[in-house]
Amino acid sequence: MIFEYNEERVLQSSIDIDDIGNIAIEGTNDDGYYYYLIIVTVLGETSIYTFGPLLPDLVELIEGYTFNFFSLDYKETKIEKIITRWLNDNKKLTSAKIIDKQSAIDSLPDLEDIIQ
Repeated sequence: MIFEYNEERVLQSSIDIDDIGNIAIEGTNDDGYYYYLIIVTVLGETSIYTFGPLLPDLVELIEGYTFNFFSLDYKETKIEKIITRWLNDNKKLTSAKIIDKQSAIDSLPDLEDIIQ
């Protein structure tokens, strides 16, 4: 029986971000799930929002849906790590694009429609 080892991970895509302190990214995977990352920096305080997975045109939340928020003092290296981790975690994103912040906010599910 042969066992393979020494896995090599090859990144296949990239995204160019001009202002990492103020950005919204929409990521998708091959299963059709959408994920969002919003970063807003005001007066040296950075707020980071992540949410997903979502399926377009589906009112219900998908099992595993999360919404996370945290803030930190602006530090470029920390924000770079956060973006890299978000792009490369277990969501298995195959596409990521920069969108305007309002479009990302508009993608948030309306809890009034969900909680009955």
